[in-house]
Amino acid sequence: MLWGMLDFVPKRYYVLIVDPSMVVAFTDATKIAVHGRKQRMTQHTTVLASYGQSPRLLRSTQDQLKELWFSGTKFLPERKFASDLQRKV
Repeated sequence: MLWGMLDFVPKRYYVLIVDPSMVVAFTDATKIAVHGRKQRMTQHTTVLASYGQSPRLLRSTQDQLKELWFSGTKFLPERKFASDLQRKV
């Protein structure tokens, strides 16, 4: 998501993905639940509908988070994103 902003709000068993520009962001939030460390993720979609595109986490061999795919967009950890951006500029 290049032109928008999303907030990832962790809850006990799931993560809410909210658009802070929405008037009632939490009412229309998308919910992602992770089923085990190496297993699948499911989502309950409202505003950020991406039907047919399941979210997924990619981890390194050291079990570090490498990237999150959500709604057809690849999200990177901040340092990785910054280094990729520096390299492209």
